[in-house]
Amino acid sequence: MKDLEERVYIEYVSKEIKSIRENDEAKNKLLKGISISMIAASFIGFALFISSIDNKSMIADNLFSQYQRSDANENDEGSIDSILSKTQQMIQQEDYVQAIKQLEHIPDSDHKDWYLLNAYLGIDDFNNMEFYFHKINTDQYHLYNLELDLMFTVHLYIYKFKRSILYALI
Repeated sequence: MKDLEERVYIEYVSKEIKSIRENDEAKNKLLKGISISMIAASFIGFALFISSIDNKSMIADNLFSQYQRSDANENDEGSIDSILSKTQQMIQQEDYVQAIKQLEHIPDSDHKDWYLLNAYLGIDDFNNMEFYFHKINTDQYHLYNLELDLMFTVHLYIYKFKRSILYALI
């Protein structure tokens, strides 16, 4: 009789263990499916974020903080304010090479550095752009130092990464 009770008890315990294992396996499958879905969604989101970053949108965002002439003389074609105003318009119109040529004729200034950074970014000249980025970023008294915040820097490096992948594929 005791043997029979032990067998019944063992059978009952083994069924309980089997059902617990089946429940654990089902939970593990569900968690694995959710994890794979989350990874795929994160990857797709990151890919969409990377594809949305381009130099033109970065430059357009920067134009909100660029040099604004307060009392520039519109009739004085050779004045620095006039040249900076024309340069800003050229950058807005995506005429980056002409903007760089305009800036060659004015003395060094914080405004000139900022425009050159944006113009070189516009033509994907990363060597010259990095020079001005470093110049502005390391000078805490530069007028545009605070414009190179974390978001701008992250977007810049993601854009450079994206461009390097595109150049590698071509």
